[in-house]
Amino acid sequence: MNNKLLPILVAGFLLGIFFASFINTSVYLYLFILLLSTSFLALGILLEKEKAQIYILGAFLIFSFSLGILRFDISRNNLQSALPLNKTSFFEGIISEEPDYRENTTLLTISLSKVGETDIDEKTLVFTDADVAYKYGERLSLFGTLEKPENFETDTGRIFDYENYLEKEGINYILIKPHIDILGEREGNKIKQILFDTKNIFVEKYEKVINEPESSLLGGLLLGLKQGLGKEWSQILRNAGVIHIVVLSGYNITIVAQFLMRLFGFLRLRYRLSLGIISIIAFAIMTGGSATVVRASLMALLVLLAQFIRRKYDVTRALILAGVLMVLQNPQILVFDLSFQLSFLATVGLIYVSPIIEKYFKFIGERFGFKEIIVATIATQIFVLPFLLYSIGNFSTVSLIVNILVLPIIPFAMFFSFLAGIFGFVFTPISILFGSVTYYLLHYALSVSKFFGNLPFASYVVPQFSPVLMFIAYAILIFGIFFWYKRNSATRA
Repeated sequence: MNNKLLPILVAGFLLGIFFASFINTSVYLYLFILLLSTSFLALGILLEKEKAQIYILGAFLIFSFSLGILRFDISRNNLQSALPLNKTSFFEGIISEEPDYRENTTLLTISLSKVGETDIDEKTLVFTDADVAYKYGERLSLFGTLEKPENFETDTGRIFDYENYLEKEGINYILIKPHIDILGEREGNKIKQILFDTKNIFVEKYEKVINEPESSLLGGLLLGLKQGLGKEWSQILRNAGVIHIVVLSGYNITIVAQFLMRLFGFLRLRYRLSLGIISIIAFAIMTGGSATVVRASLMALLVLLAQFIRRKYDVTRALILAGVLMVLQNPQILVFDLSFQLSFLATVGLIYVSPIIEKYFKFIGERFGFKEIIVATIATQIFVLPFLLYSIGNFSTVSLIVNILVLPIIPFAMFFSFLAGIFGFVFTPISILFGSVTYYLLHYALSVSKFFGNLPFASYVVPQFSPVLMFIAYAILIFGIFFWYKRNSATRA
């Protein structure tokens, strides 16, 4: 029973959070679930030993289910507050995250401390013009109308749950184009301030030697910056199926870490593994250490761990534990955070699907890790596809070939851009040299993406993809993976 208890507790807890994400619960539901759990436990104690196990495990499943509901409700209740809606008011607060510059607007996450003369503690998202440069840690005075975010329909016909998407980040309100005055600066977290200052200086250095749009692509690759590419290039990358390269994910971070380990392949295994771990941690710190980046970095660390642990059982436990800890910290990411969901699925694909398809690519040499990147690309594409069809609905027919052509050069581009930025501090001519190499690598990536992304058949909008079909697809994938590993373990035995 001990071997079954942990999976039962985890499954019940996650199911409880999933249930509470869609259903409003009450204290009466808790009482009913606790009564049900107690009843199962009592039956397990009274019945014969052979039958008792089922009822005892059932009691633990129901009890952990109730804990999942309770954890979700606590996280949501902590966010609830009453502020004046649809009424023009004065607000005061500090920019608590790095400004998100888009093509025609800037998004500011503000930790509000006052509304009128009343002290508050609330986060809001502010939409403002893109022609003013704001900085992390600035104290602002805002005069505008507070609103609740509304869900909207995407280009693919899906309803985007914008309200819950913001709520998972602790944001319940939005301000659209308020009047803004800057009252002070550098009032945010000191450590984050230093990280963002370092990143901004680094960006300035490589932008001097790399032109647009390659520079904006690099900002997304290296630091997760969303601004600069614009709608046209974003759509091209989306059509080509490589939009993920400008979004920091566990998959992207893993590729960089693996590249560095390959580059220093002459070192002992433990030193290479340490180098990979250090590079992931440095990457997370350099990008500001946001919750999304930390979660992606943890997924990348698990992929590295999986490559050096022979027992898949241990890797599975580590993956489940990491996922549960992330959900425990913020229960709303389980259903409402697309980034977490895709990172988790991509990690599963890297760990479990890559070994299955690797034998079909023996004709590709090991040099510079090209085979590893191509195998990883195909493995992740396979495992995230059902979820992408369900959640986004944009299917790229050229995605696989574009990823195979583009992804192998991405680690090189990031490596040389890092050198360009570093040497920008000490010796400009060498910085220009590395910047030129980076530019041509990124130019190649954009050219390939543009060629394939502009093909008339490059991308199709898939009609509503039923969640039932998605679950069936994953059931088939999981069964196939389980069967392959079971057959292989029997063959080795």
